[in-house]
Amino acid sequence: MKYYFKEEMRLVYNEGEIFEEESGNLAYTFKNQKMMFPETHLYSYEGEDLGFIQMKMSWVNGKFELYHRGEYIDTIESKFHLLKHELLFRDMGWQITGNFLGMEFQILDEGGNVLADVDEEMWHFTKQYSITVHDERNAELLLLIVLAIYEYDRANEAAAATAA
Repeated sequence: MKYYFKEEMRLVYNEGEIFEEESGNLAYTFKNQKMMFPETHLYSYEGEDLGFIQMKMSWVNGKFELYHRGEYIDTIESKFHLLKHELLFRDMGWQITGNFLGMEFQILDEGGNVLADVDEEMWHFTKQYSITVHDERNAELLLLIVLAIYEYDRANEAAAATAA
């Protein structure tokens, strides 16, 4: 199934919608609270809270805890190397390959099978992404992971802007 999401910027939070590409129907929504304890929630189109990502602050690297349907799933951590950044899943064994800062990447399972492809769509006022989910059983979790990577990317952009 292929999805695309678009966001709307607000002063205190961002929100957005995730659509099924073939039908154009609304499938999910998300809302990000920017202040205090940053969290991004994923909702079904009916409003059911499906899970959330909680950003944990660290002096060395950023961490995002993933919760799906009320249960802790894993932590995504950023690791800095001399010439690149890397995002790692602490427990699941999944990995992210490609240019995740440019939002063009793949999410792979522990066996190297592609679970999702993500591409940023250009020429929009706000950011929009196309997400191809290859295993629909993991769609909600994969969308949460994409939102976590998106939040990681935004945090890096904000840090770069304040440093400049």
